[in-house]
Amino acid sequence: MKKLVLILMAVLIVLPLPGLTYVAPEFVSDKHLPDAMQGVYYSTRIKASGSNPITLSFEPGDYTAHSFPQGLTMDKEGLIYGTPQKAGNYSFVVKAEDKAFPAHTTSIFYLTVKPFDENALKAGGTNAQVIGSGADDLTGVANAPNGGKAAMGKGFLFFVDSKGYLMQSTDPFRKAERSYGAVEYDCLDTLGNDLYYFHHYLETVKQKSTPLTHKTTPKKQYVTRIVQDSINQKGRNTLVTLKKRISNLSVTNEIVLYIQDGLLKRAALANGKESSMRAYAGGGEIQAASAFPYNGYAYFTGQNDGRLYRMPLDGQVAEPLSPGRVTAYTTALFQGTPTLFYADASQQLFHAGLDGTSPQALEGLKAGALNADNTYVYFTNALDNNRVYRLEPDSGVAVPLSESPAKNIYVFETHIAFEPQSGSAVIILPKEGGSEARLNR
Repeated sequence: MKKLVLILMAVLIVLPLPGLTYVAPEFVSDKHLPDAMQGVYYSTRIKASGSNPITLSFEPGDYTAHSFPQGLTMDKEGLIYGTPQKAGNYSFVVKAEDKAFPAHTTSIFYLTVKPFDENALKAGGTNAQVIGSGADDLTGVANAPNGGKAAMGKGFLFFVDSKGYLMQSTDPFRKAERSYGAVEYDCLDTLGNDLYYFHHYLETVKQKSTPLTHKTTPKKQYVTRIVQDSINQKGRNTLVTLKKRISNLSVTNEIVLYIQDGLLKRAALANGKESSMRAYAGGGEIQAASAFPYNGYAYFTGQNDGRLYRMPLDGQVAEPLSPGRVTAYTTALFQGTPTLFYADASQQLFHAGLDGTSPQALEGLKAGALNADNTYVYFTNALDNNRVYRLEPDSGVAVPLSESPAKNIYVFETHIAFEPQSGSAVIILPKEGGSEARLNR
């Protein structure tokens, strides 16, 4: 009997009662939406008010005026987002519906998509809280494009092993131990006394007890985040809580720069506030494959074309720096001036201005990987079995440092490290060369 009463009550609540008047939702957004730009990511929201949650949808019906820009999407909460593919004037009909009552409202909305205009995008280069003072250290500037699997601070070498554990070792680097138990870790970098990294792990939490049984049941959920961790001290902080994995993390005094699904992003070190950095060049958006920050710019390679670009960390306009695909890149000092070094698709080594101007080939030098500090350029010599070499840029003199062939190079204050061409290990040695210490990954 009790069950029947509950069912009847539910029916009375859900079904509309005859003779009652139901107030339809009202649109509170301007019918003329903010302008969009062809090829540029767009986001706005159509809002409607009502006594219950409102669902929005397209209502083309017999309206001949209905059109919607290709490349855009609208969700049930009225969020319009995406990248419009064609310029033009668009009008479309939206329905706001209160699902609890038989009442809805329709209205025509208008959206203008303007042609792509680079001059209308944000140039950037003005926000000191993002770009810094222009005095970034060059030591290990290209650690992130080299894989981000190793970092060093306060005498500790940190690296990610083949199972995703964070490992640590100290001089003379004969053995390594786990820093923490939970996996997985990636994308390491250090700044001062802090280690930064990507962390993804399975956390078990207790659910609240149920009213009837008063029993608690464990619930497992993944935690994905960027962590700020004080080296050799207890306690670590979640800087950014993430919904997706990232790649290619680098830290400056102001921000942490990373890539998520090809999109450059930054987060303020002061408060973890996350911002997307959409890069545009040649009339379209550029997806990033790898990146590092230096003196107010993000230097990055394009996913599709492999070209090298740079863009102010607070801007939207990217400028191409290389005529074609590059396989490695870094910045270093040449004749006292910060200079761009990169290897093209044939691994030929070049140097050029930071804006890509006046590229010059370094004859007889081919590089598979590149990195730098405030004095030297480090590269894997493609003409010598990919051994690690150290180049003095002004004199052009290159000397070998490693015996083992390397597939990347990590540069620190006193040491360099690399992953060998074969096997799962990290090899570390002094920057002036010497015996190699091998730590299994």
